[in-house]
Amino acid sequence: DSPCSPPLSVVDARCEAAADYWKKEHTFRLWLSDEAEYLFSAPSSKLMDEWIQKIRNNA
Repeated sequence: DSPCSPPLSVVDARCEAAADYWKKEHTFRLWLSDEAEYLFSAPSSKLMDEWIQKIRNNA
């Protein structure tokens, strides 16, 4: 068994495309209410937009 990280709460989180991030395509930022920031990279622009919208719908 490998240790797992606790789940991230997206309550009051902000999420948007990371237009200024050039290392990977289709990257977006997630800022949590505790001010932690995460970068995620999706396989396509379409999926990135879908993921952002789903996170926003649950924030």
